[in-house]
Amino acid sequence: MTDDVHQFDGPCGDAHMDLTILSQPRYLCVVRAAVEAAARQLGLAREEADAVVIAVDEAVSNVIRHGYTMAQDRPIRVLMSPGCLNGHTGVQIDVEDACAQVRPEDIRSRSPLAQTLDDIDNAAARRRAAAASTPGGLGLHLIQRAMDRVEIARRDDDRGIRLRMFKVARPPSTGADHWAASDAIRDREGAEP
Repeated sequence: MTDDVHQFDGPCGDAHMDLTILSQPRYLCVVRAAVEAAARQLGLAREEADAVVIAVDEAVSNVIRHGYTMAQDRPIRVLMSPGCLNGHTGVQIDVEDACAQVRPEDIRSRSPLAQTLDDIDNAAARRRAAAASTPGGLGLHLIQRAMDRVEIARRDDDRGIRLRMFKVARPPSTGADHWAASDAIRDREGAEP
């Protein structure tokens, strides 16, 4: 999520995957499998597809946990299509919900340096985090790290939130090269890591 003026060039055609599930954690495995298969079919290398799966899983989990506060009967929609970002081809993913009570500007990522893993494991830190009124945390940071572009906005019909993510398709590489390439694109775009 950034405040700069760069925008997605948009999807290249209709959604190739349009999946709607109920807000039940048991369907996360269905989402992961569908997203992995679609990402590979849309041209992402395995490591890129894995990053997309992690980001989408985290996004859908956050909707269930924070947006719907574990209500089991609410819709979550995941759309995937080939897309473009500043001339780079890749995959665009939208995760949409109907969480009317959440304002996009209130969703923030917590810096991974703000807390150590020991603090997160500490029961008092968990209670403080649960009591915090600001949605967002390390999950959003993980999403931003895995993807090349992330935007959070109200849905066009103003009936919920849309998390739009983009992953650039790159030639196969090794781990360090992959993350360095992702960081370089984010730096050029002015996006938060």
